[in-house]
Amino acid sequence: VFTFIVGIATGLPEIIFNFYLVSLGFDNTIAGQMVTLTRLSGFLFGIPLGFAVDRFGGVRVIQLVGFFNMLTLLLVLNTTDLNQIRLGYFFVGSLFTAQATAILPLLSRVTTPTQRPLIFGVNFALLMATGSVSAIRLSGASLSMAADSAT
Repeated sequence: VFTFIVGIATGLPEIIFNFYLVSLGFDNTIAGQMVTLTRLSGFLFGIPLGFAVDRFGGVRVIQLVGFFNMLTLLLVLNTTDLNQIRLGYFFVGSLFTAQATAILPLLSRVTTPTQRPLIFGVNFALLMATGSVSAIRLSGASLSMAADSAT
């Protein structure tokens, strides 16, 4: 349930954020760059964030991620400078990676060894499903914005 809620909670702001970028005068390629930046930050910081989760604990990391995610999105929404927006979205990607990494030890604590493959599989499937739904909705919204700007 947590993964599903987090997936929806991160997917909806992406869609709204794309509308915000368009309202600032940026095109759909900038929105694509933002998605790339989130993935890049996860790639670059995945292992160090895993060490942080191990050191500070999953619950504390998830609490910090929630706070810093909210703070970062508020700061991003209060700027029109593209470089600051890129930096903020890069940081949001790192926060998402930290959250995805922190949930696994917590799931390990509340499951038996025989339940773990199923629970981890469901967790991953929900993460991918909510990301895919967001991407599809994002593509639909981008196509709609492109059609509206063409008329």
